[in-house]
Amino acid sequence: MSPTTFRIETLGCKANQYDSQRLAEALVALGLSEVAGDDAPDVIIINSCTVTHVADRKARQIANRAVREFPRARVFVTG
Repeated sequence: MSPTTFRIETLGCKANQYDSQRLAEALVALGLSEVAGDDAPDVIIINSCTVTHVADRKARQIANRAVREFPRARVFVTG
Protein backbone atom coordinates (compact mmCIF):
# COMPACT_ATOMS: atom_id res chain seq x y z
CA MET A 1 0.00 0.00 0.00
CA SER A 2 1.38 3.41 -0.96
CA PRO A 3 1.59 6.19 1.62
CA THR A 4 -1.15 8.79 1.33
CA THR A 5 -0.60 11.12 4.28
CA PHE A 6 2.40 12.90 5.75
CA ARG A 7 3.52 15.14 8.58
CA ILE A 8 6.66 17.28 8.65
CA GLU A 9 8.34 18.33 11.90
CA THR A 10 10.74 21.22 11.39
CA LEU A 11 13.56 22.16 13.74
CA GLY A 12 16.02 24.94 13.18
CA CYS A 13 16.41 28.05 11.12
CA LYS A 14 14.32 29.79 8.47
CA ALA A 15 16.18 27.84 5.78
CA ASN A 16 14.82 24.61 7.28
CA GLN A 17 11.33 26.10 7.41
CA TYR A 18 11.61 27.00 3.73
CA ASP A 19 12.91 23.51 2.88
CA SER A 20 10.02 21.91 4.77
CA GLN A 21 7.49 24.04 2.90
CA ARG A 22 9.01 23.06 -0.44
CA LEU A 23 9.03 19.41 0.58
CA ALA A 24 5.37 19.61 1.62
CA GLU A 25 4.49 21.17 -1.75
CA ALA A 26 6.32 18.38 -3.58
CA LEU A 27 4.53 15.68 -1.57
CA VAL A 28 1.14 17.29 -2.24
CA ALA A 29 2.01 17.43 -5.95
CA LEU A 30 2.63 13.67 -5.76
CA GLY A 31 -0.86 13.15 -4.34
CA LEU A 32 -0.16 12.92 -0.60
CA SER A 33 -2.10 14.99 1.96
CA GLU A 34 -0.74 16.68 5.03
CA VAL A 35 -2.43 15.47 8.23
CA ALA A 36 -3.83 17.85 10.80
CA GLY A 37 -3.77 17.58 14.56
CA ASP A 38 -3.15 14.16 16.05
CA ASP A 39 -4.20 12.17 12.97
CA ALA A 40 -1.85 9.29 12.21
CA PRO A 41 0.31 9.92 9.12
CA ASP A 42 1.77 7.29 6.82
CA VAL A 43 5.05 9.24 6.56
CA ILE A 44 6.74 11.49 9.11
CA ILE A 45 9.64 13.68 8.01
CA ILE A 46 11.79 15.33 10.65
CA ASN A 47 13.72 18.18 9.06
CA SER A 48 16.44 19.24 11.49
CA CYS A 49 19.79 20.91 11.54
CA THR A 50 22.49 19.29 13.61
CA VAL A 51 24.73 22.26 14.30
CA THR A 52 24.86 21.56 18.03
CA HIS A 53 24.61 18.49 20.24
CA VAL A 54 21.38 19.98 21.65
CA ALA A 55 19.82 20.03 18.17
CA ASP A 56 20.98 16.44 17.61
CA ARG A 57 19.38 15.30 20.86
CA LYS A 58 16.12 17.12 20.13
CA ALA A 59 15.89 15.53 16.66
CA ARG A 60 16.51 12.06 18.12
CA GLN A 61 13.84 12.63 20.79
CA ILE A 62 11.28 13.68 18.18
CA ALA A 63 12.17 10.70 15.97
CA ASN A 64 11.86 8.26 18.87
CA ARG A 65 8.53 9.75 19.92
CA ALA A 66 7.24 9.52 16.34
CA VAL A 67 8.16 5.83 16.18
CA ARG A 68 6.40 5.17 19.51
CA GLU A 69 3.26 7.19 18.71
CA PHE A 70 2.89 6.07 15.09
CA PRO A 71 4.46 2.60 14.79
CA ARG A 72 3.04 2.04 11.30
CA ALA A 73 4.45 5.29 9.89
CA ARG A 74 7.68 5.52 7.95
CA VAL A 75 9.94 8.00 9.74
CA PHE A 76 12.63 9.95 7.88
CA VAL A 77 15.14 12.35 9.38
CA THR A 78 16.81 14.88 7.14
CA GLY A 79 18.59 18.19 7.38
